[in-house]
Amino acid sequence: MNENPLGGLGEMISNLFDPSYYSSPQTPQKKGPDASDAIFADWPKMGRNPWLDHDPGSEAFWAQVRANNAPAIAAEIGPAIRRMTGPRPVEKAVVVDPGTGIPLDDRPAPGAPVAVNKSTRGTWTASDPRWLGMSSHEKAAAMALMEADSADPEAARNALAAMHNRSRKEKVELGQHVSTRVYQPTFEPAQQRRLDRLMQLPAFKELVDWSMKRAQNLVPDAVNGATHFLAHPKVMLGLEAREPRKYSSWRSWTGYDPKIGDYRNVLFRDRSHSFLTP
Repeated sequence: MNENPLGGLGEMISNLFDPSYYSSPQTPQKKGPDASDAIFADWPKMGRNPWLDHDPGSEAFWAQVRANNAPAIAAEIGPAIRRMTGPRPVEKAVVVDPGTGIPLDDRPAPGAPVAVNKSTRGTWTASDPRWLGMSSHEKAAAMALMEADSADPEAARNALAAMHNRSRKEKVELGQHVSTRVYQPTFEPAQQRRLDRLMQLPAFKELVDWSMKRAQNLVPDAVNGATHFLAHPKVMLGLEAREPRKYSSWRSWTGYDPKIGDYRNVLFRDRSHSFLTP
């Protein structure tokens, strides 16, 4: 049986209590390629020992050593010993959104409280446990599919790009941003009922992957910097005619010009939406 299970480190600790080990103010000899070297070797080269209060070789240091005040010395280097012998946690690399600094994979802990404010009041995204358990990129991908006509993957990707742009511009975390009343599906029960089906689509996983890459600037912006999107003018006019109270603000923020029948500052179009920055 090994009498000293800590090997060289155990010998180092034992030496703390051995007056002969500190018989002269000279650099202690190395005891082989073991953990004690990290503390006792090459003190003069270090300029100052990070684990001791006194500079190596100073009168105060050697006074402490000569007095064989081993408990005090042990207290000085004890934290270092524990760092070398204790378990080291495995650090997981965290990739963050460069726009907000928020981790990309940010699924909330089960039962975590959900903040409800005027931007989320009355939305199913503030209470649906399926939604609350999704990562930011899963939420954004699902919302983009809801916004796209017939869940068209290309149109959904474009909507997702604009979501990223607006989230960054307004400095609001992506998952929080797409959960607000800014997006009409958040307060439509019919869209809530689509959620499970949309998450089973191959396009959903593809959009989640694209969203994570976009957050790291690994893929280009698909909508030329646009932060907002809505249906094309003729569609909006039809919706306004049917539900004027629901569709009452779009003319002002889009700069719609009835003379030309178009919005101001349109940056991109696809078959579902016009993209612009007000």
